[in-house]
Amino acid sequence: CVVVGILLTNEILTDCGLASAVARLINEGGASVVTVLPEAGFAFPGPDFVASIQAGEGNFVVNLNGKAPFAEFKATAEELATAYFKVFSILALPYSPRAGAAKIEIEVRELARRVKKLMGDTPAGGAQA
Repeated sequence: CVVVGILLTNEILTDCGLASAVARLINEGGASVVTVLPEAGFAFPGPDFVASIQAGEGNFVVNLNGKAPFAEFKATAEELATAYFKVFSILALPYSPRAGAAKIEIEVRELARRVKKLMGDTPAGGAQA
């Protein structure tokens, strides 16, 4: 089982290569996802974000073949939209890198618990969270 940890930063919404890699891991590799919100500054996209990707608009420019340019994994617009929908449908775990040690320990324990749970889920025997 592959678990992909995604730090929700504003760059994830604009880095086409990163988005394509995540899309392939989720859509073709069957990877489970854990999202982490490292600070409160992340602006979650609205419902139009996925629709704009499907239409080849917004932050991603999609060429005539429906492929994302400059992306090693070359995910299609539909693959990107599906992956982003999955990523933003998961409750992000908080992570406060500037907090005290006790709070960071609690947050890391919860992150480890979620990863362990996902690694115990298999396509044949369990559902992915």
